[in-house]
Amino acid sequence: MSNKKELATLGKHIKEKTLLYGEISKLGRDENGDTIMTLQTPAGLPATFKYMIPASEIEVEVSRPSYIPSAEGGPVSAERKKMSYVFLMGKKIPLVILSVDGDVVTCSRSEGLQQVRENFIKESAEGKVLKGTITNFSHPGAFVEVSGISGLLTAGDFSTDYSAVSEYFKQGDTIEVKCKSVSPKNGRISWEVPQKFSRTQPIKHNLEASTIVCGKVVGIQAFEAGVGVFVNIEAGIDALCQQPEDIEIEQGSKVAVLITSISPGKTETSTPRVRGKIVRAL
Repeated sequence: MSNKKELATLGKHIKEKTLLYGEISKLGRDENGDTIMTLQTPAGLPATFKYMIPASEIEVEVSRPSYIPSAEGGPVSAERKKMSYVFLMGKKIPLVILSVDGDVVTCSRSEGLQQVRENFIKESAEGKVLKGTITNFSHPGAFVEVSGISGLLTAGDFSTDYSAVSEYFKQGDTIEVKCKSVSPKNGRISWEVPQKFSRTQPIKHNLEASTIVCGKVVGIQAFEAGVGVFVNIEAGIDALCQQPEDIEIEQGSKVAVLITSISPGKTETSTPRVRGKIVRAL
């Protein structure tokens, strides 16, 4: 049973909207079938309470690779929503306490994230360098997590020659970043590195024109002349192909590409320019 001192501690955090951190220990469902998260007792808080985050206060980042959208583009089922939160398991996340009802403490990750974002904006103005972890790659950039919040580091904000983050780092590595911007619309973070990287040696490859290679679709973009498809065919090298009319492709599709031309980049260490034709979906 909780005592007055413990309730006073929680009440103080509620009133001051204190930014706390807690670790997710369990994913479950409430009586309505919605996802609910159970937390290990956050540091400095009484262990006689159960700390929970309801689905409405989780705020999952839909840009993350672990997000699972509805295949039909309609409402996402409760089970699929729960699966999209799996990447948070075992991680310390920012949170704010909202209320206490009996022995249940309701917390908000959404409000915790908002405070972290506001801190990022302040630190961005001050030019503060932060340490983050690379959680995944978004070709040719990467998702970097700092203080429990994920943001995107693009190739243009990482290197002078648009070389991919994956050429220098692997998943799980620590990287120094600064907050470049926070979207006022959706709160998404954009990172940049304090000192941009650049290749010191040319990319070595065995690609030749008129040969067919396997690759993975990493981007689809509309141009004035039509729709272009970027296919990653070797580390750091993408082939630009015209979208075929008779082959169904999407982001992540594996395809066979006929290389039609290869030309050097602007400098000796720049990425070679490769043009190709998608001949088959694999």
